[in-house]
Amino acid sequence: MNAHGLVGEETTLLFSSLGLQVIDSFLNSSPVAIFEVFIDRFDGAQWRVTTLKPIRTPSGILTLPGLGRRAVVLPGDPPERFRLRVESESYIPSYRRQHDGYEFLVPPYNDTNPPSIPIINIGLLSLDPSAAYTYPADVRVLRGTVTEANGTPIRDAATIYAIGLVEAMTDEDGHFALGLRRAPLTGQIAIDVHHDRTGRVRTINLALPAALQSNQVMVLN
Repeated sequence: MNAHGLVGEETTLLFSSLGLQVIDSFLNSSPVAIFEVFIDRFDGAQWRVTTLKPIRTPSGILTLPGLGRRAVVLPGDPPERFRLRVESESYIPSYRRQHDGYEFLVPPYNDTNPPSIPIINIGLLSLDPSAAYTYPADVRVLRGTVTEANGTPIRDAATIYAIGLVEAMTDEDGHFALGLRRAPLTGQIAIDVHHDRTGRVRTINLALPAALQSNQVMVLN
């Protein structure tokens, strides 16, 4: 991605090494709730928070124009490691199923040495409903908690009804709120619980509408 700006009579090229389309995974559209974006830089030993703030285009794409631009670029100059983090009461980014942030590489560039942008830097950033997400009034919501066998809450677990259709994530207290789009009014449904960080998966059968009347505790062994 690139943009062009005029400075006096010279033309300066500003490339963005990042281009992430942000969507609300339940609505499959631009997010309707507030979220904040933070950028960290890896200094070789640890991640450090930067003051960088992505620009969100009218079409909802997060970009970082000019990041990586240098006066001098030498052959073999390595890219820098960055990661993007989203914080929100209403959303939990789906990257948290496996990682603490969305990592990307920023290659150095200047006007005579344009960057080669890694394909992973361009894509989709899915924000899944948290336990505090406000669903449309006509959506039935299954609420619950994912825990260890000893009752310890499990965060960053995905609760899924019908793979590829509906997904919600657990917060730091293990709570989730899963909107049941297209679920039957009555009868048995299967909820899959995935904790990718530990490789655990469990399918839990629930009966509607009774399961909607109380908090469902789902234990991962």
